[in-house]
Amino acid sequence: MAIPNKPKSNVCAGDEINFILSNNEITGNVTDINGTLPPTDTIVKVYLYEFNAAKWIFKTTTDKSGNFVFKGLDGNTSYQLFFRAVGSLLESPGQWAGMDNIGVSKNDRTSASNMVPGNEINFKFTGEWNVGQQ
Repeated sequence: MAIPNKPKSNVCAGDEINFILSNNEITGNVTDINGTLPPTDTIVKVYLYEFNAAKWIFKTTTDKSGNFVFKGLDGNTSYQLFFRAVGSLLESPGQWAGMDNIGVSKNDRTSASNMVPGNEINFKFTGEWNVGQQ
């Protein structure tokens, strides 16, 4: 006895289906002001805040190539990014991503840029990794 094919949705063969794919992630790369990747003994932590929120909602660390990614974000929400270079000799190891993705002081959040999912951030710390090294 043959079992008849029953559709499992309202879509039938020949119907046109439109998909909207969204990139609900923010990706990026971290360097110093000269475009140099972090030294191997420096860990860069990246904190994701909803716009003007008091507490970060996600954090990650960069890989050895300075790359990071935040996935599964709300496409209708603006975010701000804070970067902290642990083990670095940077004069200011904690900075917000500001205009043109150049770091601004941790005390100057009003100058932090707003990011939305789909953005790729090429963040540059103000200063050089090797300053003060012998």
